Amino acid sequence: MSVQEDDHSLSIYEYLDMMRTAKSMESGNRKNYSKALNIYKSIPAYVSWGEAPYRAGKLLMEGDKYLKQNYAKAKAYLEVASEWKKADARYELGRMYDYGWGLEVDVAQAKRLYHQALDLGCYEASKKIGLKFLHAPQGVQYDLDRAKKHLLIYEEHFAPDAETHMGLGHCYRLGKGPNYFKLAMDRYMKAVDLDVGYGCHCIGLLYEGLLQKNMAQAIEWYEKGAAMNNAQSMLSLGKLYVSGIHTRKDFDSARNLFTTASKLGLATAEKELESLEAEIGRQNAALKEKEKADREKADREKAEKEKAAGKPADELSKKTLETVEPEKEGSEKIVDSGIAKKPKTTNKRPASDEGKPDVEIIRKPVNSSQVEEMSIARHSNNAINQLGQIVSQGKGYQFKTKADLREQCRRASRNYSPSVAPRQEASNLGLLSNQANHMAAIETMNNSLFANVAQLTERVNQITFESELNTMTMNYNNREVERTFEDVETVLDNSYRDVCQRLNILEKSLGEKDKTIALLAAKVESQGQLLEKLLKLVIMIDIIVENRISWSTLINDTAISEEFTRRVMLMLNAYVIASISGISRFYDAYTPRQE
Repeated sequence: MSVQEDDHSLSIYEYLDMMRTAKSMESGNRKNYSKALNIYKSIPAYVSWGEAPYRAGKLLMEGDKYLKQNYAKAKAYLEVASEWKKADARYELGRMYDYGWGLEVDVAQAKRLYHQALDLGCYEASKKIGLKFLHAPQGVQYDLDRAKKHLLIYEEHFAPDAETHMGLGHCYRLGKGPNYFKLAMDRYMKAVDLDVGYGCHCIGLLYEGLLQKNMAQAIEWYEKGAAMNNAQSMLSLGKLYVSGIHTRKDFDSARNLFTTASKLGLATAEKELESLEAEIGRQNAALKEKEKADREKADREKAEKEKAAGKPADELSKKTLETVEPEKEGSEKIVDSGIAKKPKTTNKRPASDEGKPDVEIIRKPVNSSQVEEMSIARHSNNAINQLGQIVSQGKGYQFKTKADLREQCRRASRNYSPSVAPRQEASNLGLLSNQANHMAAIETMNNSLFANVAQLTERVNQITFESELNTMTMNYNNREVERTFEDVETVLDNSYRDVCQRLNILEKSLGEKDKTIALLAAKVESQGQLLEKLLKLVIMIDIIVENRISWSTLINDTAISEEFTRRVMLMLNAYVIASISGISRFYDAYTPRQE
């Protein structure tokens, strides 16, 4: 069963009128794909040069409320239109193979059909070809130069759309050619102006891919892309929130971004969300373990403090010694401030002591060296116990004059021998002081080393940047040289093919001319024979009429026969010369001039 029902009973003008009617039914108030399809089916393919089967296939691809989609029949109609070199039909067939409409996906076959459509004048296929070279699906080679070339061809014939801007931006960004940052940024900005959030994400990648990364700008553009509901921008921003390297660490914001991106259909966001939930679970478990350990430690310390509170010596292990009241009335009070201080004076003398000598009562510990050692030792338990023993014995307050005070201090300093613990504590303090000085020196050295390392790192980065820049320049120059050689080879191949084609044409024309000359020679020969007979007959008639002789006399008379033969030869010579001259003129007229 043929795809079309050819009806040869109508004229060409009637077919054209039917085409106009069917086209009017594809849109507007009269839209009815079913009726339009019936009209296209009745128009022979040769009449419309494949237009009718192409439109029939297109209607079956789209379908409407009157016509059900049928990709199998659509493919059959489009193949018929492709036989008539209909470019749009081959483009639609390529789309069917590309997207798998009614058949298995075959990207390589789709790309071949796109190329055929482009060769026949369908420049819409150039964008498809460029994107295939850019994304390089299975069966297509990755080639940024050819991708950029075909996308620019599309831009020459159509108003550039967001997809074209994004594709050219990818070509510039991934190609790393001269001035690639500005060219890619311009394309991505045009895509953003067309309300494409993915352009914001690509601008962020552009800033992040620099040798001197500008993460602040990258994060700003990722946030703009997330605000435009772009899933890739949400994914990149969420990863930065999780890492916390270039921005604050915010698991809640990252969870919200991953959730939204996964709802938009980004499978990678779902995996990142699962990883984030697992990490949050691990951190929560670790935090609970730490809190538990802290509680246990606090409980142990509390128990130790409560246990130590029952010892008498521990009651004296405070930072300051409380004033100890003497048992006898009128005796001085002992005040220990924890450090060696100047003696402090008491209040004025009481009225009952007016008759006594003018002596100032001084509140001073038994021995200043003892207090100083105990202060340096930060009230160690041994020093405090020793002081408690001295106080309990009531030493150091048996004086009433300054002379007595000096004597008591002299005796106390002679009789008292400091224990080993205060000296050890003082030695420890000296060691701690030396350790602090060493640590300060080490920290200063570390800062100096860090500054030197930072300078070296900056220099290494600069050298790396210059090296990569030189490498990119060399690669670009190499590509330019290769492209120039390819262009030269292409020109040579085209010239060679052109010369071969001309030689073939000349050989064919020469063969045809040889055949023509042979035919002409055969015709001349046959016509010459006939003419010779006619001339003989004419000359005989002329001789008979001129000499008024009979036919038998003409045959039998020798002189007359010789005259007849001479005249015949003269006429034949003239005819042959004229024939050769005509053939020469014919050959010259039909021989093409060689360039």
